[in-house]
Amino acid sequence: MRLDHLTAEQPPVRVPAQIVKRDGRIVRFESSLIENALRKCFASLGRTPRTPIETIANQVVNVVAAKFDLPTVEGVQDIVEMVLQAGGEYEAAKAYILYRAEHAKLRQHRPIPQDVKDAFAESDAYFPTQLQKFQFYDKYSRFNYEKGRRETWVETVNRAVDFLRDLSGNKLDAAVYNRVRDGILHMKVMPSMRLLAMAGPAAERNHVAIYNCSYLPVDSIDSFVEALIISMSGCGVGYSVERQYVENMPRIKRQTGIKQPKHIVGDTSEGWADALRLGLETWMAGEDIEFDFSQVRPAGMPLKIKGGRASGPEPLRKMLHFARERILARQGGFMTTLDAHDIMCAVGSAAVSGGVRRTAMISLFDYDDMEMRHCKDGDFWLNNSQRWNANNSAVWPQRELNQQEIARFVLDMVESGRGEPGIFNRKAAIENRPERRKEADFGTNPCVTARRVVMAAGTAWLAGADRGCWWHGKPRLQMAQFRHGARPTLN
Repeated sequence: MRLDHLTAEQPPVRVPAQIVKRDGRIVRFESSLIENALRKCFASLGRTPRTPIETIANQVVNVVAAKFDLPTVEGVQDIVEMVLQAGGEYEAAKAYILYRAEHAKLRQHRPIPQDVKDAFAESDAYFPTQLQKFQFYDKYSRFNYEKGRRETWVETVNRAVDFLRDLSGNKLDAAVYNRVRDGILHMKVMPSMRLLAMAGPAAERNHVAIYNCSYLPVDSIDSFVEALIISMSGCGVGYSVERQYVENMPRIKRQTGIKQPKHIVGDTSEGWADALRLGLETWMAGEDIEFDFSQVRPAGMPLKIKGGRASGPEPLRKMLHFARERILARQGGFMTTLDAHDIMCAVGSAAVSGGVRRTAMISLFDYDDMEMRHCKDGDFWLNNSQRWNANNSAVWPQRELNQQEIARFVLDMVESGRGEPGIFNRKAAIENRPERRKEADFGTNPCVTARRVVMAAGTAWLAGADRGCWWHGKPRLQMAQFRHGARPTLN
C-alpha cells in the first residue's frame, strides 16, 4: 500500500477529536505528539527522513481518521509503523517497533506504588478462597478512573454501604450501618450482588440496575421498550407471549408511503429506548422512518457509569431493522405470538456490552401454541439466531392433561434436543402465592437455579437435588437429575 500520495496539500480529512489512553481515559487527540515521536525516532538514527516529518505525521492522521471513529494509542502506533514502511523508511520503522516493545516491557515491570500494594493486601485478608477473590475482581470490582485501577474489596463494600445509607436517608444509627458494613466485609451476610456491582452513580440513575430479575407480559409497545431498558441495566427479563396478552396489540396498518423525519438516536439507554418506541409506533401506523446513529459512541469506548465497554450502534441498528422487517411482514394483520417473542429476543441481542450479553430471558407461552412450542426445533439458529436469547416454557392449562398429552409434550422436549420447552405451572404458583400477592397473575423470571428452594405439591424442594414427581398431590416416582442439550445440570 503506497501512501506517498497523501500530502498536506490534499483536502483535509476530519481529525479525530479524542483518543483512548492505555488506562481507558479519553483525552484530546494531539497530532503534535505523533510529530514528536517521529522526531525522536529519526534522531536516534542520526539522520533526517526523506519526507518531511510533518508530512509523515499528516499521513498518519489521515489514515487514523479514515479507520477509527475513536482511536486508541496502540492503534495510532500501529498506523505509524505502517506509514513508515509504506514510505520506504524501513530502518526507522524497525527502530520504532523496537522502541514500542521496550517500553511495553518497562510498563509491565513498572513498580507498584506502596499504597496500592497495601490497599490490595488489606482486602486479600477477607477472601477465604482464591476463587472468591477471582470472582470479585472479575464481576464486582469497578474501575476507578481517578485512581487508575480497580477497586479493592474494602472500597467496594464502602461504595455499597454508602449507597444504602443515602437510599435510606441516613435514618438509621451509625452503629447499624457499621454493623452492615462489617457483616458484608467479612462475608457473613451479602446484599443483592447486583447492588454490590452497581451501587453508586449507575444505581442512582436507574434503580433497575440493582435488581437481578423481572417479569412482564407482552401486551403493548411499552413491553418491548421496557424490556430494552431493563436489559441494558443488566437485569434479567421474564416475559409472556400468551395470546391473552399479545392479542391486545393493535392491527398493523399497511404502508402509506409517508416517511417521518430522520431521528437522531441519543447516546443513552433512554435514547435507545426512545428510538425503539418511535420505530415500533411508526411502522405499526403504516409509516416509515430512518435513524441517525452518529451520536452513539463507537464500539470499545469505556462506559464509566455502568462499567464495561460500549457496543457501538450496530446492535441497535440490527434490532431496529429486525423489528421493522417483522412488522412490515404483517401489514394489514396482527403481530403473532412468535413475532412478539422474536422481537423480544432481538431486544435482548441489542443489550450487549463489549460483545457480552447483559441480560437473560425466559419466555412463557400458551400450552397449545405450536409455533412457539417448536420454534427452537432443528437448526433454528441458521435463520433465527436471536432465539438463543430466551429459554421457553409452556404455561400448562388449569384443566387436567391426559396421559397422551403429557407424553406428547415430553417427547417434544426430547426431540428438540435441548430439553425445551420447559413447563410453567401458573396454577401452582397462584395457589402458593403469599397474601400480599393475591392480586398478581404470576409469571416467572429467568433465574431459578440449583440450590434454590421451590414449592411443589405444598412441599419445599431444593432445585437441583433428587426429587419426586407429584401428580394430583400424590408422589408417583423418584427421578434423579438428568442432562439435556450441551450444558450439564447445575449443582
